[in-house]
Amino acid sequence: MPFETLLLILAYLVSAWAGKGSAVHAPAAWGPLGAAACVAASVALSAVGTRSIVKRISTARKAWETLVNELARTVVLLRVSLLVLFAGAVYGGGWGAFVNDVLGLGGLPLVGPAVILIPFAVSWMAAASFLYRVEGGESRFRDFLAFRARGAFGWLGLLVAGGGLVRFLFAEGPLTPVFEAHPALEGIVGIALLAGAALSVPYFLRIVWPTRPLPAGALRDTLAAFSRKIGFRYREVRVWETGGLPILNAAVAGLVSPVRVVFLSRGLLENLKEAEILSVFAHEAGHVRGHHAVGGIALAVGWAGFMLSVDGGLLSAGNPAAGYAIQGALTLFFATVWVVQSRRLERAADLFAAEALENPEAVAGTLLRVAMLNGDTRAMRSLTHDSVRSRADSLRKAARLPAEGDRCRRGATAMLLVSTMLMAGGLAAAAPRFLF
Repeated sequence: MPFETLLLILAYLVSAWAGKGSAVHAPAAWGPLGAAACVAASVALSAVGTRSIVKRISTARKAWETLVNELARTVVLLRVSLLVLFAGAVYGGGWGAFVNDVLGLGGLPLVGPAVILIPFAVSWMAAASFLYRVEGGESRFRDFLAFRARGAFGWLGLLVAGGGLVRFLFAEGPLTPVFEAHPALEGIVGIALLAGAALSVPYFLRIVWPTRPLPAGALRDTLAAFSRKIGFRYREVRVWETGGLPILNAAVAGLVSPVRVVFLSRGLLENLKEAEILSVFAHEAGHVRGHHAVGGIALAVGWAGFMLSVDGGLLSAGNPAAGYAIQGALTLFFATVWVVQSRRLERAADLFAAEALENPEAVAGTLLRVAMLNGDTRAMRSLTHDSVRSRADSLRKAARLPAEGDRCRRGATAMLLVSTMLMAGGLAAAAPRFLF
């Protein structure tokens, strides 16, 4: 999951939980001032942050490999700051109370969170307009903003719609009395809803990303032949149109083959040779063959189970301070596990590609070439990925020392096991809510 998507999810949760109130906040009537202050601070921060990045690039005295990580951290901190300012406006500035109580939108599952999200959406797009100087490449400003807007509003729209459905079914809809009388039925419906959402991820991505089918031709035939060889099944390969942005990336989504889709960005297809595209494709196949999506789903289910347990315990018992503190600690813990798991699974997918193609050097070379074409990000680390340079070195080491490959596989398996255990723990913690 990209870090930006995680921030959008957290922004939605801030809006959805606004109805729970906060211990200290400004009067509800001051809400618009809190929202305006959030937007103003976000615009000022974006302007200063972008100017700092551009200045550091133009007057760089450090090696690019050192500077690129600093710049990436600056952009991450900028976007995290937007979320913090938004949360401050919602809970401390009275914006959430104003929307829910003064405007009377708290009882509307779709409208309430959507209105609360307006300051964040404005701040996010304001930051994007400033960051065009850093991230826009050769794309037109209009195309860049349209691409960013579709990604942000697409995810937020899906989250608001999904949250509204959950709230309608389990909190304020006609089935609520039925679920209160039969808690086990509530659990069954919840699991079915979660399964449906997991199976629908490829269709969600087609809403968020502009895509089209990969045209028939030699490349599509090559990918299909390779897939048959390694036993990797999917519904289709789609081209991710990135609006002229210099994005070379790929993704795979879909728990089962009838809905599974492989996404290849336009930049990949235009800048890589067929053999290099095959290396990227093999990496994505490695995620599927290694059942890596199960780890993410397990963590999500486990986190939700523990959060529901706290919600039905300390929060319902009238101890919100302790409840929110525990929920915050749980979220931080699960996020840390997710980061560690993501990095290990990426290395495992690299190893699968190298072994499936029987050419570790070709996969390592493709990783480095993609990083170069993405703006020489060979040394850049992210929350979910180790640096490309270290991943390429690991592949070359595994080619010389089979024990290195075994260690990589054991690390990935261990993280999947940890995620499964956390899921079991979360389900066990939440079980009393649905069984008694």
